[in-house]
Amino acid sequence: MTSRTGAGGRTDAAVARLRQELARRIVALLDSDGLSPATADAGAGNSAAQLDRIRRGKAADTDLEHLIRLLLRVAPDMDIAISVVPAGLPDPVATRLPEASEPEEIRSVFERTLDLLPDGVLLIGPERTLVYANKAFEQLWQMPAGLVQSGDQAALLRHAMEQIEDPAAFQAEVERLYGSHERTQDFVSFKDGRIMSRRSVPFMQAERDHGRIWIFTDVTEAWHARRDPLTGIPNRRAYARRFPDFVLRPDDGLLKGMAIIDVDHFKGYNDRYGHAAGDSVLVRIAEALSTALGGEDDELFRIGGEEFVVIGKHRSADGAGAMFERLRAAIERLRIEHPGNPGGVVTASFGVALFRGSMNPGSIFELADQCLYRSKQAGRNRVTQERIRRRPADDGPRAATSAQPAARP
Repeated sequence: MTSRTGAGGRTDAAVARLRQELARRIVALLDSDGLSPATADAGAGNSAAQLDRIRRGKAADTDLEHLIRLLLRVAPDMDIAISVVPAGLPDPVATRLPEASEPEEIRSVFERTLDLLPDGVLLIGPERTLVYANKAFEQLWQMPAGLVQSGDQAALLRHAMEQIEDPAAFQAEVERLYGSHERTQDFVSFKDGRIMSRRSVPFMQAERDHGRIWIFTDVTEAWHARRDPLTGIPNRRAYARRFPDFVLRPDDGLLKGMAIIDVDHFKGYNDRYGHAAGDSVLVRIAEALSTALGGEDDELFRIGGEEFVVIGKHRSADGAGAMFERLRAAIERLRIEHPGNPGGVVTASFGVALFRGSMNPGSIFELADQCLYRSKQAGRNRVTQERIRRRPADDGPRAATSAQPAARP
């Protein structure tokens, strides 16, 4: 962003004031969250000296670049409410991006720093006016030459939506967030197969009007590394990351449920029909389970072979039992022929652990596994669930003694 005075005059002093003010506000923001450069990024050089220079109004360009990198890294976990323009300087909504021919010394250090980042950064002002987009944003979104510099927000949005698989959902989320204080992170699927992480935090001006900071990161490789190539659902690696976080999360008043699902007599099916047919069965089961899951917090994983895991939240134990029974029935209703299985069709057994609050992930998995074993011992094609209840704090958790199957054999 280029600072200007009058009808096009340039002033290095304005850029210097912008740099110092931005540094001061970022330090204040980080300090308010206990994240000074000295504590948040010990490996980034002499952070204590940087902090001292900034607080004395003597920040160098390298000090501010370090601060902006730190701010963008922690931004998704913070409520961002800063203005990058101090009093007396032009409103950023009214400024334009600098041309390549302009002298380097008058380009904003803010812009120069963001242009070095691999993440795409887009700043939109309160009136939906394009404030700034860095080079990585243009590259990630394959922007035609001159589109960002034109400042045509409508044309930019149209170009973006032409590239993604669900443009209606993309625009709905954009509309929902403008004017709010909410910070979010989700994922956007592109028609060319790429997966982009989309993070957004509020961007305050005049302490009341909100624009948005959007940060885009290409996560295609990491995304596919956590996807099962056969079924397309999250794999064991994704489960290993998500499951502990789910179990350890504090109590929010809802029951948490974890189910281990094992396809009954699947080895016999493979022996009879071959592994290609077995793979087709697993794909159909994954589709049936995905369709039957109803809650926003429900997640499905394939953790290996014929085993799946479902995690989610429930209002009651009866509601959890009904949901898992619905999943069991969805598999049975596929009516996939399996002469080696009782009933003559493919079925699955479920072991479910229910709990509230933060628990030990290993203990939850062990309880669900025990319930799965009991389902198999009782004849398979059934749901067995058990709830862990808390004793007094010094005793830790214990399992409820009344575990009953939620379905027939």
